[in-house]
Amino acid sequence: MLETGYLQPEAIALYERLGYSRRGPFGPYTEDPNSVFMHKSAVDGYAL
Repeated sequence: MLETGYLQPEAIALYERLGYSRRGPFGPYTEDPNSVFMHKSAVDGYAL
């Protein structure tokens, strides 16, 4: 899981290319219009 700023489109694009998808806040984070929360499954991209 990660948090980045909405004003960092290059970072967001990189994370999306790496298989991350948007999600809601996690852990101590709360909803924030300046933040973009993302996650990636530990098994994404692996054949089981």
